[in-house]
Amino acid sequence: MPLFTYTLSPSDVHQAIENETQPPLPSQVCDACAPGVFQHYGYLVADQGWCSQCHGRGECLDVALIEYYRQCGIDDETINDNLPRKRWNSLDGGHPYAYQSLGEIKKQYQHVFQSASI
Repeated sequence: MPLFTYTLSPSDVHQAIENETQPPLPSQVCDACAPGVFQHYGYLVADQGWCSQCHGRGECLDVALIEYYRQCGIDDETINDNLPRKRWNSLDGGHPYAYQSLGEIKKQYQHVFQSASI
């Protein structure tokens, strides 16, 4: 059981991204923990994973990653079809989980980022 829960809305996420003094947000949140975020972003950019808030498994959003893609000019369909939709991924479909930074993702999928900037 989590020690505490967040009630996140899209505006909370955007404030946290832009405000460096804001406490860090969970990296992946499920629709049960953040339904307002799912209403805003939709399920197209979500992916199966574990929720960093309630530790449940299901559809999760990595909002900072999706916002990064969008700031690079990448649309939701391209994100869904060609890019990882979360930074924490299992290496072999099970455990352990490995973290992939934004820089590592951009390097590995540079053809997608280059196509978006054309």
